[in-house]
Amino acid sequence: MARVLEIALKSDYDELGRICISVNEFLESHELSPRVLYGVNLALEEILTNIFKYGYDDECKDHDISVRLEVEGPGVSVQIVDDGNSFDLEKAPEPDLSIPISERTIGGLGIHLVRNMLDTINYQRVDDKNIIELSIKGEAACSGKD
Repeated sequence: MARVLEIALKSDYDELGRICISVNEFLESHELSPRVLYGVNLALEEILTNIFKYGYDDECKDHDISVRLEVEGPGVSVQIVDDGNSFDLEKAPEPDLSIPISERTIGGLGIHLVRNMLDTINYQRVDDKNIIELSIKGEAACSGKD
C-alpha cells in the first residue's frame, strides 16, 4: 500500500471536493486515528481555502498547487506548494478569543484551529513559491505488552 499521496490541483474552489475525497480515501486506507484524519482534513481545507481566496492578485483559477501527504507510522506529514503571495501561517496574528463571536472580525479562527491541531508547521519561501510543511502525530498502536 502506498505511503505517499501526491495531488496536483489548480487554484479553484471546485478542486476542494476532489482533494478531500482523495485525501480521506488515502488516510482511511492506512487506518489512522480519527484525530489524525480530522487534523489533516482541517489543515488542508483551511490552508487551500486561504490560498484560493487570498493567495493570488488575479482572478485566474489556473495557478498550480501541489499537495503531498506521507504516512509516517501513526502520523502524517503534509507539504503544500503554491506560487501565490507570501504568507507564513506562524506569523498570522492570534484571534482574540475573549471577544464574543458575533463581535469578531471574520478571519483568523481557522488558522488558530490548524495551529492547535498540528504538531509542527514550517514555512519557507523558495524561488517565488510558498512551501508549507505540516505534521501531526498519531498514537502508536498498543503492543499488548506490559
